[in-house]
Amino acid sequence: MSSNRRTVTPIYRTTTIKWFAGEDIYGAGIHGYLYLPQACILFAPFEELPFAVGEVLWRAFCIGILAAAVWRLSRFAGRGGGVDLFPLITLLVIPTALGSARNGQMNLPLAAMMAFACVDLGECRWSLAAFWLALGLALKPLIFVMLVFAAILYRPMRWRLALGILAVFAMPFLTQQASYVWTQYRLFLLKMQMAGNPGEMSHFSDIFGMARPLGITAPFAVQAVVRMIAAALTLAFCWLGLKRRGNEHGSLMFFTFNACYLLLFNPRTENMTYVVAGLPMAVFAARALLWDQRRAIAWLLIVLILVMSASYEITRGNNNWICPGVCLVFLMYVIFLLLVNIQAPSVSYLPIRKSTEDPLSSRTDTL
Repeated sequence: MSSNRRTVTPIYRTTTIKWFAGEDIYGAGIHGYLYLPQACILFAPFEELPFAVGEVLWRAFCIGILAAAVWRLSRFAGRGGGVDLFPLITLLVIPTALGSARNGQMNLPLAAMMAFACVDLGECRWSLAAFWLALGLALKPLIFVMLVFAAILYRPMRWRLALGILAVFAMPFLTQQASYVWTQYRLFLLKMQMAGNPGEMSHFSDIFGMARPLGITAPFAVQAVVRMIAAALTLAFCWLGLKRRGNEHGSLMFFTFNACYLLLFNPRTENMTYVVAGLPMAVFAARALLWDQRRAIAWLLIVLILVMSASYEITRGNNNWICPGVCLVFLMYVIFLLLVNIQAPSVSYLPIRKSTEDPLSSRTDTL
C-alpha cells in the first residue's frame, strides 16, 4: 500500500503509528514526513480505520472542508453584488483541486483554512480567524507566513494568535511523554533545515524552478535573500490592500498575496499545491465575469486556471515553470488592480457581529 503512487496517506498513517509508539517520525533526508507532530495526531481517527475506509473518508473530509470554504468565500466575495458566485467559483476550483484530492494531500485543508481565515478577517471575527490560522499551522506549517502577517497587520489578532500558537504547541504533550515531544520538535527543526535546501538542481515549482529551464540557477544564499525581500514586499502589499480597499475587500487581497508568496517562494512547492492560488483566482475570475463586466480579464483568468490545472498534460518533460508562471501573471494582475486603485463595486455586507474597530489602529480590540 505504501508504494501506491496515487496516495500519500500511507505516510500519514505510518507517522501516526510511530508517534503513538514513541518512535522517530522524521527520519533522515529531505523527503518523508514534513509536518509538525500535530498533523499526525489529528490524522489518528483515520489511521484507526481499515486502510480502504480511511482513504475514502480522508478524501471525503478534505473535499468537504474545501467545499465549505468555497461556499463561505463565494458568499463573502459576492455579497451585495446581486449575483451568486458559488456555482462558477466551484467549477473553477475543481480543476486545481483534483490532484490533491486524488493523492489525499494536506493542500485542500490548507487552502480551506486560509479561505476561512480570509472571510473571518474581512468580517472582523478575530477569534474565529485566529482559530483557523492556528488549526492550519497544526495541519501544514506553510500557513505560518500568513499567521505572522495577520499578527502584524491586524492588532486584534495578536493575543488571539499567541494563545492559538500556545495551544497548538501544547497539544502533543497531551498524547506523549514530554521528553519524546521535545525530541520530535528538535528533529522537526532539523528536518525543515534540510528540506528547505533541496539543492540547486531540484525540481520544485517555485519561482526558482520556473527559471531553471532557462538555465538560470541561484545559490541557496541568494534564494534566501530573494525570499526575504519578497516577504517584505508581500507584507507591504497586504498593508496597502487593507488601507486602500478597506477591511472587507482588503482581506481578499491579503489572502491572495499570502497564497502567491507561499507558492512562489516556498522551495518545496509542488504543482498540486497551487490549489491554494486556485481559490483567489476563481474569485477574481468570477467577479470579473459576473459582477465587474470585465469579460476579457475573466476569460484570461479562466484560461490561466485551466493551464495551471493541466500542467502535467501540457508537457511531459519539465513542467515546473507552468504553475509558477501562471501564478506570477495572476499576482501581477492583482498588484496592478491595487496600485492603479481600480475600485471594486461597493459592497453592502450583512451586519454579522462586526467590530467597529479599525484592525490597523492601536485602540484596544473588542470581541
